[in-house]
Amino acid sequence: MGPKHLLYEKISHFREGGTETSVALFATASPVFVDQALMEELKSFAEGRGRVNTRLCLHSDPSASDHDMIVLEYVTGRYYRPHKHEIKSETIHMLEGEILVVSFSEVGAVIASQKLGGTAATISRVDAGIYHTVLPLTERVIYHESKAGPFLGGQDSLPADWSPDGSDADEASAYIDTLLRELS
Repeated sequence: MGPKHLLYEKISHFREGGTETSVALFATASPVFVDQALMEELKSFAEGRGRVNTRLCLHSDPSASDHDMIVLEYVTGRYYRPHKHEIKSETIHMLEGEILVVSFSEVGAVIASQKLGGTAATISRVDAGIYHTVLPLTERVIYHESKAGPFLGGQDSLPADWSPDGSDADEASAYIDTLLRELS
């Protein structure tokens, strides 16, 4: 008998970030196995909710000490402000689609960038204290994100004050376009 995919009995957490709504589904049993069938269910769930960004959390709640998430985002044209985590590193493992991970100095100069997905690298790790962002290169991306818990809300990420705050869509779009031109 194959793994049971009904590990996510209900949406136990909604949170709003910027102008998008993101749904988090928390595991209700352990161990959790992620296979292609579960990935297809995740896509169907997100599509059925109007293409909502969705986190399939492999941990039981936001207070868990380790956070492993399968993240599905519909991201083309969306802005993820450069930020850093003071005490947490972050690892991304691409499963579907492509993104560009960009790291910055304290004053906003690009110090490293790497495409993830496709035929490029598939894993990126950014240590605590380093400003970074992801730039989507495909309409839908799915990746495994791993970082220490617990989730600290607004204290989890410190936005880069040298970057657009995202309130002006044209300014954010111009910033993304500039970065993509500089890095291509």
